Order: sequence, then C-alpha cells, then structure tokens
Amino acid sequence: MNERALSVALTFLLVVSALSTAGAGMVSASHAANADDATTFHVTQGGECYDVEPIGDGSQSVEDFYDYRSNETHPNETEWRNWTYSSWGTTHLQENQGSKLFVYNGSDGYSLVVLHDKFALDGGDGSNATTVTFTMSGMSNVSWAVKDDTYGNDTQDDNWDTDGSVHEIDWMWANNRTDGGAVGDIQGESITIDPAFNEDASEWGQWPHSGDENNRTESWDLIYGDETEESLNMDQSVTVEAGSCPDETGPNADLTANPNTVGNDESVTLDASGSSDDEGIDRYEWDFDGDGNVDDTTTDTATVEHTYESTNDYTAEVTVVDGNGNEDTATAEVTVTSSDSNITFINATAVEVEGSYDTVRLNVGFYDETGYGNVKPGATNVSGTTVIEVEDYGVNGSVINTVELYEDESDAYSNPAEERKHPRLDHYAETIKPYPVNVSVEEVTETSDGTYEVTFGYDNPNDESLDMRDSTLSGNVSGEAPEVVEPGNNTFTVTWTPDSDMERATWTLDRTNFGQEEVSASTQPAGEYGDDTGATEADVTATPTEGFGETEFTFDASNSTGDEGIEEFRWDLDGDGEVDRTTETAEITHTYSEAGDHEVTVQVVDATGATDVATTTVTIFEVSDDEPPTARLSVPSGSMSQLLYPFDATDSTDDDEIVEYRWEVDGDGKIDWVESEDGITSIKPYEYFDEPGTYEASVTVVDSAGQTDTATAEFKLKKVPPEATIHASSETVEVGEEVTFTAKKFTEDPDTLKHICWKVGDEPGPDGKTWTTSFDEAGEKQIKLVLRDRAGYETVEKQTITVTAADGGNGGDNGGDENNNNKGGSNNPNKGGSQPPANDGDDGKDDETVKAPLNGEHAEMGEIALLPAADADATLDVSETAPADVEAPSVADDGFEALSYVTVADAEQATFTVSKDSLDAAGATADDVTLFRYEDGAWTAVETEQVGETDDAYEFQADATDATYAVGVERPATGVTDLSVESQRVEPGETVTVVATVENTGLADGTHEVQLTVGGDVVATQTVEVAAGATEQVSLTHAFDESGTFDVSVEGEQAEVVVEGVETQTTDDSGEAETSTSTTTNDGAGVPGFGVGVALVALLGAALLALRRR
Repeated sequence: MNERALSVALTFLLVVSALSTAGAGMVSASHAANADDATTFHVTQGGECYDVEPIGDGSQSVEDFYDYRSNETHPNETEWRNWTYSSWGTTHLQENQGSKLFVYNGSDGYSLVVLHDKFALDGGDGSNATTVTFTMSGMSNVSWAVKDDTYGNDTQDDNWDTDGSVHEIDWMWANNRTDGGAVGDIQGESITIDPAFNEDASEWGQWPHSGDENNRTESWDLIYGDETEESLNMDQSVTVEAGSCPDETGPNADLTANPNTVGNDESVTLDASGSSDDEGIDRYEWDFDGDGNVDDTTTDTATVEHTYESTNDYTAEVTVVDGNGNEDTATAEVTVTSSDSNITFINATAVEVEGSYDTVRLNVGFYDETGYGNVKPGATNVSGTTVIEVEDYGVNGSVINTVELYEDESDAYSNPAEERKHPRLDHYAETIKPYPVNVSVEEVTETSDGTYEVTFGYDNPNDESLDMRDSTLSGNVSGEAPEVVEPGNNTFTVTWTPDSDMERATWTLDRTNFGQEEVSASTQPAGEYGDDTGATEADVTATPTEGFGETEFTFDASNSTGDEGIEEFRWDLDGDGEVDRTTETAEITHTYSEAGDHEVTVQVVDATGATDVATTTVTIFEVSDDEPPTARLSVPSGSMSQLLYPFDATDSTDDDEIVEYRWEVDGDGKIDWVESEDGITSIKPYEYFDEPGTYEASVTVVDSAGQTDTATAEFKLKKVPPEATIHASSETVEVGEEVTFTAKKFTEDPDTLKHICWKVGDEPGPDGKTWTTSFDEAGEKQIKLVLRDRAGYETVEKQTITVTAADGGNGGDNGGDENNNNKGGSNNPNKGGSQPPANDGDDGKDDETVKAPLNGEHAEMGEIALLPAADADATLDVSETAPADVEAPSVADDGFEALSYVTVADAEQATFTVSKDSLDAAGATADDVTLFRYEDGAWTAVETEQVGETDDAYEFQADATDATYAVGVERPATGVTDLSVESQRVEPGETVTVVATVENTGLADGTHEVQLTVGGDVVATQTVEVAAGATEQVSLTHAFDESGTFDVSVEGEQAEVVVEGVETQTTDDSGEAETSTSTTTNDGAGVPGFGVGVALVALLGAALLALRRR
C-alpha cells in the first residue's frame, strides 16, 4: 500500500475517535517586515484584475491575528470547546460554507491568508463542513506561517505537500470549524492558486463530511482592506502579486474636423477632446496629411489648428497614447479648395462676391409643398465687395447650391468667369428637407366574416400640407389613400378583404419627392385576425434577430402545433403576402443584406387542412466605418439583500455617442430597463431582488449607428435583514406617564426601508422612527420595533420597560404581553405539553393568547400561540406524535412530513415559530413549512404565511379552528408509474429506447434517479427533476450485443425485448454457401456487451480515478 492509500485508510480508521485522540499543532515562521515592501497587491482571475489593500496595520503578527487554537496551542484548556482546532481571530471574516482569500499586513511582513468556513462556538451557522484542494505555485521563496491544521504527531486530517515550488494542500474539516493557513513573506512573489472545490477536491467523497449537497463550499471571495468582498470564480485560478493592476486597457481615440471643407488659406480645427482613457491620456500625435509621419505632438491640449497650402482631399489622423504606451487612432476627412476664388459663401443663403461683373447668377434649392424645386435669382452690374442674400423659398428654408460670375453680358449663362459650388452643400441640403412624415396601423376591426376595416395613421410634424399623391395601398383593399398629408396626427380607414391568411394590408407613403425614402405601414397577416377556434397554432422564431450587412438567419417553426401534425410550412420572406417557399420541414435559412426591418411570416397547414400564421421580424443594420461601442459595467463589490447603489456603465465608450443603455439585471435574459436619456448611465435595481444568491447583470450599449456591445458581471447578494436599536426615554414609568421610544443605529438608511412600525406585545402601534405613548395598566411591557426592507426581510427588535402603579402599589399583572418567561405547557418531563384556558376568572372578555412549546423529534423546536375565538377560552395540546384518533401522515400518501402535532379548541388563529436548527436537522427551509389540518380522515394544507424571522427561528401564521393540526414540511414523493419500449424486437447491436414515466405525488419539487436494469444489472441511469403534482418522462437507451430474450425493468415496471439472431453465410469445401442463424439465450449471468475484459477495464478505470491527483 502506498503512502497516499495508507493515509486514506487511516482516515477512515480514526474518524470515530478523532475528537478524543487527535493531537494539534501549528507550524510558525517569522519574517522581518521591509519598509520598502509594496503595500498594495493585485489579484488576477480570468482576465479581471483587482487592486487589494491588505488587512491590518502592521502592529500584530499574522500568527496572533489568525489565532489558531488547538489542544497543543492551549494545553491547559481541558475542555475542547475552548480551542476547537480553528481560527479565533478571524471570526468577523468567516462565512459558513464560504472560502475567503486576503492579504494581511503584519509585524512580520505581508502574508496571504486562506480561510475556509466558519467557527461557531455555540453551533449557529457554522454547521456545515467539506474538503477543498488548493495547488499553489510560485512558492519557492515563501513558507507557511500558519497551518490550520497540523498536529505535532502528524495525525491531522489535512494533507500538506509543501516541498518545492508547488504546494498542494487537501483541507478537511468537521462542522463548526475552520481550515486554512497563512503564507508569509509574499513581497516580490507571484503566487498562483488552482482551486478544486467540492467534486473537484481530491478527498471529495472520501472525507466523511463531504460528498453530499449539504457539505459544500458555496462561495469563494476576495476580501479588500476595508473588509468588503469580491466574488471569485470557483473554477478558475487566481494569481496574487505585489503592486497595482497593470494598465492593459488602451485609450479610445476620437477626432473631428471643423470645418471639414476649407480654403487653402483657411485653418481647420482638429479636435480629439472626445478621446478617453481610464487612467488619462499622455499625449496626442498628429498626422495632418495622412502620410504616416507625425507632424506635431501635444501633451496639454486635445485640439490643434492647421492650414493646408494645397487643394486636395486629406485624411487627418491623431494617435492617442496613454501613460503605459497603449494607443488608439482616429481619423477625420478634410477637403481643401482654392481660396483664390472671388466667391465666398457666408452661410446657406448668403454669398460674398469680390470684383466687377455684369451678371451674378445663383442656383437656389428648396422643398415646397410638392417636393424639391429650385430658382435662379441673380444680380447685375456688381462691383467691389457685394453680399447677395436670397429669401427662404421652401417649407424649411433654402440653400445656395452654386454661384456663377459673368464679366460680359454676351457670355451670360454659357461662359462664366468663375463658378463655385457651396462647400457645405451636403450639410445644408439635409437641413432644408421637411421633417419626415411617419405612418402606422392604428386599428384593425372585423366587420364581417373575412372582412376588416383598417385604420391607418400618419404624423406630419411640419406646418405645411405635403403632396404625396404617388402613395399606394396594397392587398385586397378598397378605399383611397390621401394624396395630401395634412399637418399633425391624422387617420383614414379602408376596407380589407384578404384573399389568403398570408396577405397584409399595406400603405406605402412615397416621400421621394422630398429626398426621403418610402415608408410603409402593414397589418399583421390576415390569419392572425378573426376568431381562432381551431387547434392549429403557428409559432416562429429567428436566430439571430439582427445583423450588420449580409447576414444569414435561421427561422424555426418547430413549436407550431396542429391536429395530427403539421404537414406543410409556407414562408413569406419579403412581407408582400406571397408565398416564397414551401417546405415540409419546420426550419429554413435565408440571407438578407438590405438594411432595415424584414418581416417573415410562416403559414402552417395541418393534416386536416387547418391553417394558422405567425410572424417574426429581423433587422439588418447598415455597415459603416463607425466603430462599435465598448460596454463596461461595474457592479457592487459588497453583499447586500438589496442594492441601494447603482450598477454603473459610465466607463462605456463609443467613437461618436452612446444613445441607449439596455439593462438586464435579474438573470432571466430579458431586458428590464432601457435608458435613452442623455447622461443617465447607471441604474438602481433594488426592486428586482427578492432572494439572496448569485446573480448576473448585463448592460448593452447602443451607439448612434445602431451598433451594440454587451458587458456582463456577476455579483453576490447575501441576506442582510435590517437592524436598529430601541432607545426608551425611561425604562420605568408610572401608569399614565408618557414615554418616548426612538429607533436608532440603523444598519441601513431608514428612508430606504419599506416598513417601520411599533408594537406593544401583539398590539399594533404607529409607523415611524419615534413613538410617544403612555400605559393604562401596570406591568412589564415588551416594546417591539418591526423593520422590513424592500426585499421583504423583516427583523423585530425588542425592549422591555416596567410600568408601575401611580400610587406606588404592586406592579399588577404582566399586561398580557409575550415577555412572560413561562412559555406555558406542562411541567411533566415528557415532550408533550398542554395549556389551560386563558380566562382569568372574571366576567369580561379575555383575548389573551394561549402559548405552548412545540415539541418534535428534535426536542423543543419552537413555540405556538393561539388567538382565542370571540368570548371563548382557547385550549391547545402539543405532542410529538399523532393523537390516538388521528392517522399520522406519510410522505407517500400526503406529501409532507410532520414535525409536531397540535390539537386546538375555541381558537381562530395560530402563530407559531420553528427554529432554524430544527429545519436544518429536517433538511428543510422556511418555504417548505405549512400547517396541515386533519379532518374526515384526511390531511389538507392550511394557507400559511411567514410573518417574521429572528436570528434563530422563523415565525408563521395561519387560521386554526377546532381540529388537530400538524406543523409539517412539504416533501416530494416520486416514483416510476409506467414503462414502455419503443421497439421490442431488434437485431444485435441496435439500440433500444426505454421510456419511464416518473410521477411526483408530493407537495414539493424533487428529483428522482431512474435506473434501467437488464437481467438485474443496472445498464443506464438518469436523474430527472419533477415538479410537485407533475409527471416527467425519461428515455434510457441500451444496445444489446447478443441475440436472445431479455427482461428490462425500472423500479418493478418490466418489459421484454427480443434480440433476433443474425444470419451468416459460410462456404464449405465445395465452394457452396451455407446459411445459418446464431441464437444465444441470455441466462441473466451478465449484461450483454459487458464481458470480463470490459469489466476488468472498468475496474481498472475506477481504480485509476481513485488515485490522488499529483
């Protein structure tokens, strides 16, 4: 037996006596701190880098800080609970089922600390345990200052292989303990940790406290110097090094030219101020003419002015460089024209002419109510410097297109002395167009069978009516489209009698006379309107849904349904209502290249001839030189039950601008919020999170060209109920004397809490942070402050004050509040309990609650209180077993497990608590707890509401009248109810599929492992999740290598499979072929195809898997 195998064997032999025989010890090493050592470290994982400040101020050694205690470090402590093989100095950083990593600044230098799980002296939330394996490289020059655990006699459970540059440690611990250690003197080192949690750990399943769902490590966190946390990926290695994270992110360059058309004696301003870098820009390198050479460099300004001497088209370029040498480049186009001209354009409608000319002729463009037009005004006999202005002819202004100068009247209009085009004509040509008119389908109403009234709408944002007489209606439509669109919002109605389910009614508005593209509004295919009484239903999806330039899309209609199946799929790929392709398959591909939205419709035809249609839309974005945006998302590093600070995408960039942020923050894949308002780059999504856990958020940024980029980040939310303290102006007051209660020391901003209210006992009081009141009766009064946050987590803070009689007499009774130390119940030592009537003997109505402890298999598990019915004396009797006349529930028959039984009389409501320890022992959660009523020989669930929570228990409430009840937890009850074989006669080598039906008759969701057996041997296994009250089918397959008759079974459900013989041909000495059939009878001795050789290989494989990874 090798050393490793011996160690494993000894682990199992010693596990029973570990507490009584295990020794303890700690290996320590001290290193002097260097004043020049770095005080910042960085941790990298999966491309992410985190700057980490150490914990500690250098005044305490890491050994004293960690404070590992065992019977060797504390030999005079005779009680094991005073050392417990754990870290006593880090309890504020520990987490049950969590692993922590941080850097510690101690008097002996900087140390890397690993801390697994939580030490809980009195139980609490440290009740789980497990095993973890770390492989740590880069360890040549370091040593372990703390090892949790090592014992002097080397009998610890942990395996410490710490020779050489690679250390491998298997930590194994029991519940309510920690494991871990501290690596000292890490300055100047680069240490990489390759983690193996849970199933990946070397000792998983071998260590007794592992191998199940309860004993697992659920999180791995990096702790910063301020003790906030960063979630780490449990499947990726991390590297720890001194110094800050290196800057590997390049800048984003941006460049504009203003104006972009200049004369050869005019300057152009080149502006790179839109460039950005996460750590600042060091310099700008300018190449004015695009020849690849740097013409100028600036460090303190992002803008330069440059004058081009020669006429030409230039590509100006700027290279933006950050302090780490990362760079990015942007360009801008500049057109340089001759400035020797006597024509200077002042703006769109004014021009300056220098010199003497017989005629100056202008060409002026504009758009009026009918479309584009132009006029040719002019001036005659000009001399000197002349400024000519033209009037606004169009609905949105005019622009001078060209200017011609004529020196002699005889040359007029044929031989100009000079002609010049407006250098910014492209810009002004866009500004003079009317605002675009948009169209829509407002309403589709069925007037009779197969005939519809369609109301189209349009919005003309201009002040003028526009002539668009070339617009058209398509589809079998009767009616007229308007030839003139009036200002504002308007509608018109036509009659539509579609000729097919695929047809659409479409209005196409011709805007080409105004320099704009046509725009259309279409109804859905006719098949999507009218009564849908058939069983045929079409469905279609597209993958992807958008693309840039030429893109191939896949359209899938496989989720369509119809009587006896779908026989035909008819596809309209261009939205014109005509069938472009007919297929028998539900999936096709099609390529689009034209920018815009493309509607695709499928009409499905079932075996009866019934039809239905469905439509989807894909989008093609125009390909441009514009760079896509870069999304960056920062998420909270802390862990809270709700987020009261933003997810931030401020660092996202684009070469132009980001116009939209699409937020998805609850991990369901659907966009939760779209923000397009300028300057808003973050979101506060506290309302999306109702439960603790690990979530993934993403932001998709969209630039002005429609291009997108998505950034994703994972964050962890823990349950953090709100807390506060109660301050009373006096802890003892007389009857009638006012006392003020104030809520103080909130753990979160009280303005963000959903509910703050006061109670005296069970009597409600006012809302708010303060309350002034007085009491009419003497006694002990328990004041409650109820805090509930937006995530629904509730805390009840309590304080007791004393109210004395005004005359100084005795304190009276306890006022009926719940501070009575007597919990009620019998003093009999058995676990049952009963409570007598609450009436105190007077004639008045007594509405005090009746209380008793709840007892169950796990001893006292909580408390129950009854609210009596009107004018009645409530009674209750609690027992851990069902009363004699009551049949105890079973999970198989009733779907729940009873924790305790309560018989109630003369009550109307029950409030009960169940301890968290009891639920943990039962393997249940608060969501599983329900009150069940026994009546007429059957158990039924009572609507039960969780109304509170404390550190150690949950509080519930339910109606409870005369009956016997069980406080129970819902359980799954799963089993196989049916078995079928798809093909019961096969040939050798063919695969048989066996379908098992699994039913869950319980009240909770559950899983079920289905095992297929052949001849008594398990040949296939599959686990299926089954919702409460539901059934699921599981398919298991097996190939039979030999012929014969075989019994296949799943949990008692059986079927028979016949594997037919295979005919073979042989040739005898005479050369004639003989045919024979080989048949082998299965005697049940083994599984076909699983012979001795295969079995040996499988056993060898299992043995190899059991060997320790080195």
